[in-house]
Amino acid sequence: LSYAAAGLLLVYPSIRMAGALIGVGFRDVVAAAGPAFLASGAMVGAVHLTRTGVEGWASPAVRLAALAVVGACAYVAALVTIRAKALTDLAALAPRWLQPAINRLAGGWSARVPESRG
Repeated sequence: LSYAAAGLLLVYPSIRMAGALIGVGFRDVVAAAGPAFLASGAMVGAVHLTRTGVEGWASPAVRLAALAVVGACAYVAALVTIRAKALTDLAALAPRWLQPAINRLAGGWSARVPESRG
């Protein structure tokens, strides 16, 4: 617990000092990483709630698969809800057949990923 507290106390000075070397401020880092942290928090919450609901429900492999699906869906839903740029990054990594669906989720954003032509 003390390591977690020390880590949290050192986040700001660490980012501030390292960012000063390359001209990136703390706000820039928070703006870039904030949506991913929020989406991760939503995913953790959804997985935790689901985990308590499926305790003893099926074999461990089935529970793991169910929790993975719930976590992935919660993460993408959170990205869509907060309109994170990470969603367009996800579309760039997705298979070509899935990119149109992710772009539809992104709606009318200006930062849409062009579908690959491969």
